[in-house]
Amino acid sequence: MKRILIVLSLVLVSIVLLSACAAAAPPPSERVFNINAIEIKGGTSKDKLAPPTINPETLGKTYSYKAPGVADKNDPARWEVGAYQFNPSAMTVWQGDRVKFVLFVVNGDVHKDHVIDPNGVDVVKETEHNRGKLYEIIFTADKVGMYKLHCMEHKENMTAVITVLPR
Repeated sequence: MKRILIVLSLVLVSIVLLSACAAAAPPPSERVFNINAIEIKGGTSKDKLAPPTINPETLGKTYSYKAPGVADKNDPARWEVGAYQFNPSAMTVWQGDRVKFVLFVVNGDVHKDHVIDPNGVDVVKETEHNRGKLYEIIFTADKVGMYKLHCMEHKENMTAVITVLPR
C-alpha cells in the first residue's frame, strides 16, 4: 500500500510539473536585449608572467597583443592582451518571439555582424556596425534551437547565442 501511494504521488507530481512547463510559455512578444560590442583587456609584467610565446594576433583578428616595450613606453616589461566579445553573449527566448537587439559598439572601429538561424541561414544579413553608435537588429525566432549573432570581422570568438525554446 505504501508503494502504491509513493508511485501515485510521483505520478501526480510529474503531471503537475509537466502542466506547469506547458503553461509556462507566454504568448509571442518582443524580447529586447541591450548588447555591447566590447574588448576585454588584460596586462601584466614579464617580471610576473612571461608573455605568450605565440603572438595572439596570429590566431585571428579578434585578439590583440602589445608586447613588452610596446604596451607602455615607460614600463618596458609590461605586456597586454585583448579579445572582442558581445556582452551578454547568451540569451533565451520562446519560439515565435520577435527578438530585438539594441547594439552599442564600445570597442572596435568596425564590426560586420549577422544573425544565423539553427540551420545556418542568415535571418539578418551582414551589416557594418561602428564604434560609438547604437543599432537595432530585429528578427523573429521562428525555429527551435540556437540562433547566433556573429561578427565576421572578429569571427574567432565574437558570437552571442540565442537559445529558442519550443512554445
